[in-house]
Amino acid sequence: MKVGALESLTERISLVSEVVRREQKATMIQAINYIDEVVIRQSGGALVEATLAALKAIAPTYQAGEEGALQATLPHIIKVI
Repeated sequence: MKVGALESLTERISLVSEVVRREQKATMIQAINYIDEVVIRQSGGALVEATLAALKAIAPTYQAGEEGALQATLPHIIKVI
C-alpha cells in the first residue's frame, strides 16, 4: 500500500456498510496487518503517518474478528507515538 491508498481508506472506511465490512473481514485484517508491518519497520515519515490515520479511522468501526489484529498493533503504535 502507498500513502494515497491509505488516505483513501482513511477517508472512505466510514462509508462502508456493516454488512460489507463483515463480508470483507479478511481484507480488513490484511490491511491492519500491513499497517502493523509498516509501524514495526519505520518510526516516522509520511507512510507511518498515513498508516496511523488509517488505523484511527478503522478502529472505531471494527467488526467482530478484527480485534486480534487491532490489539497486535498496540505495542508498535505506542513505540512511534
